Amino acid sequence: GHFVHGQRSRGTALAVGQGTTFAVSAVSLGVALSLRGSDGRYSAQDAPTARAFNVSYLVGAYAFAALYAYGVLDGLLSSPPPPTGRGPG
Repeated sequence: GHFVHGQRSRGTALAVGQGTTFAVSAVSLGVALSLRGSDGRYSAQDAPTARAFNVSYLVGAYAFAALYAYGVLDGLLSSPPPPTGRGPG
């Protein structure tokens, strides 16, 4: 809605923020999962690194969700009112 309503700066900021937080979340999840052993657990050596990537994954996911929700709500609430033209006749 932001680009349609001429709010290019806000739309760009939200799109970049959402893309960045999604990428951080996805990469962090991928790294955390790749550190798991065949038994599904982390080794004692990898556990601190995996914990950091799990936190990064969650922070990125929640930040993405918050930006997405804000973008949707702001786009709906900042929509211009429909034109009040005269009807036929």
